[in-house]
Amino acid sequence: MTFIMKGKRAPAKASIRYVPAGDGTEVTWSMKGDLASMMPPVLRGLMKPMMSGMIGKNFAKGLACLKGKVEAA
Repeated sequence: MTFIMKGKRAPAKASIRYVPAGDGTEVTWSMKGDLASMMPPVLRGLMKPMMSGMIGKNFAKGLACLKGKVEAA
């Protein structure tokens, strides 16, 4: 995935990890990237919590959807 802002590009890599846990599976979904090259230093400190909040909601929604599909199977 690549974030693009004002013509600048910041690649990010997402991963999903599955680990046996008791009678089920623990699923961890993460993303790493570097937005520092896209913005001035003043904004960098503000963007991290904002991105976590925005993207975190999507991760939670996606994991809930995965859980529903697995439990329905």
